[in-house]
Amino acid sequence: LDMALRRVNPHGDRPIHLSFDIDSCDPTIAPGTGTCSRGGLNFRESHYICETLAFTNNLCSMDVVEINPDLDVPVPGRMHGDSELITTPLQTVRLGLELVSSALGRSIL
Repeated sequence: LDMALRRVNPHGDRPIHLSFDIDSCDPTIAPGTGTCSRGGLNFRESHYICETLAFTNNLCSMDVVEINPDLDVPVPGRMHGDSELITTPLQTVRLGLELVSSALGRSIL
């Protein structure tokens, strides 16, 4: 990721837009999408991308695409670190909201 950022923004002075396609995530964390990708990004990798871009202070816009609530499944249960502000019962919708939070600077660590 650092190499890609240096390539597209060598001086760290350009605005960045992140288009996060949720079907790039493994279906174990994002089942609510029309095109599941076995072996896709895991939870930490997904958040790492968003957190790293947040820390550049150049992220100016973001969209999260391919979330389909009709295909989503209920969250299996609350876990340590879950934001109390995110109350959706759907697993992929929750992940999308968490990723936006990470892009805004919230760390999962």
